[in-house]
Order: sequence, then C-alpha cells, then structure tokens
Amino acid sequence: MCKLTSFLVATVGFFDGQCLERSANFLVEAPTEEIAKQVAAAAEQQLKEQALAWLGKELPPLKQTIHIQITTGETPVGLTLLDYSRGDVHVRRMELEGPLDRIMKRVLPHEITHVVLSKHFRRPLPRWVDEGAAVLSEDADEHNLLRRHFNKLVQKKSLIPLRTLLSLRDYPREVEAFYAQSWLLTRFLVELKDRATLLRFVKHGAEKDWDSAVKTHYGYRNVAELEAAWWMWEGVLLTMRQD
Repeated sequence: MCKLTSFLVATVGFFDGQCLERSANFLVEAPTEEIAKQVAAAAEQQLKEQALAWLGKELPPLKQTIHIQITTGETPVGLTLLDYSRGDVHVRRMELEGPLDRIMKRVLPHEITHVVLSKHFRRPLPRWVDEGAAVLSEDADEHNLLRRHFNKLVQKKSLIPLRTLLSLRDYPREVEAFYAQSWLLTRFLVELKDRATLLRFVKHGAEKDWDSAVKTHYGYRNVAELEAAWWMWEGVLLTMRQD
C-alpha cells in the first residue's frame, strides 16, 4: 500500500494505483512503492554521475523538483519535456516506460543526461550532441544495437554527411542513422580530446560556424577534414573501398 501525503497529492495529483516517492530533486510516480524508491535513488545518482562526467562538478540543487512518471511495459522509451521560453530551462516532466531493468540501465541515464546538458547550455542543443551524449550514457546492449545499425548504413552507403548531421534542427526521417551516427560522432570527439572540449566545440559551432569550431577545438581545417578523420577512425573508408 502506498503512503501518500496530502501535500504531494495536492501538488502533483495522484492516479489510482500509483505510488509517490520524493527525493532531493525528484518526485517519482510509479506502480509500486519499491519501484518509486528505486527510481528516485537512481535518478539522484545519475544526476550526480552525469554532471561530474560532463561538467566536472555536481549541479546545485534544482530549483524545481522534476516529476518522473514510470510506466512498466515491454519497450524501453523515455521523454523529457523541457521549457526554454523564459530565458532559462525548466524541466516540466519526465516519462519513462519499459521493463524496470531497461529503465534503470538505459532510459533513465539517457533522460538525465538531457537534463544535465540543458542546465549547462540553458538553450536547445544541436540535435546530434543532445542525443549522442545521452546515448553515450546507456549500456553496452544499446551500443551494440546501434553499431549493427551503423554497419548496415555503411554497407548501403546511406550515411548522413557530417555537415548535414551538424546542422540538423529536428529529427530526420532516417532516425536509426541519426542515432547511430550521433552516438559515434560524440564518442569519437570525446576520445579525440575530452568532454569539456566537446562542449566548447558545440557552443562555438552553434553560435558561429562549424568550420571555425573544428579548426579551433580539434585542429582540422574544416568539417570535411574532420569527417575524413572520423570515417578513418571508424574504418568506414576501408570498408567502402572494398565494394
């Protein structure tokens, strides 16, 4: 049986059969009290880990509690609703669905990474790095799946050109190609330097242009030269030459 307080019910509402668990920065709504507690604890841990990984420091306590709604199901999916309308970023809601183990290992780290980066930039990020960084936080199962997608793209010669990928403002029709390449590009740039350099690169490219950002932060002359280095690192050029 879930233990609720009138304050929590009045603040966020309550749906029959759901339990609420409050932590320092989150309010989790889940089918059982145990799931709510596990997710609340994991969310706090992920907030700390992802902030340290990307920013080198923990975030200060959030001004607004993030409401997380958990739905059990077969397919792991997540959604974080962000509001940038008032010159800052506010996390309106986070919805996580799937088997509990996939929520904990895949969906929750992914969505918390979105939160950390949004708090750092305080404006919408380029799509590729927003999703690439989030996927980087996921487990090996998801990475292996995306690697298989990427290998198929190489075989079909249907990769998204880097300049196109960098400039995307919305999700393209080739969503599998987008996620696979965004993750691999993010990983490549982190390996090339580090996460702090990647964030500076993104800020520079988004505010000015990607060619000068490439030259300033990675030493390549332009996007085309970076792309050639990236494909070589992934072994793509060698693979394509075999056709």
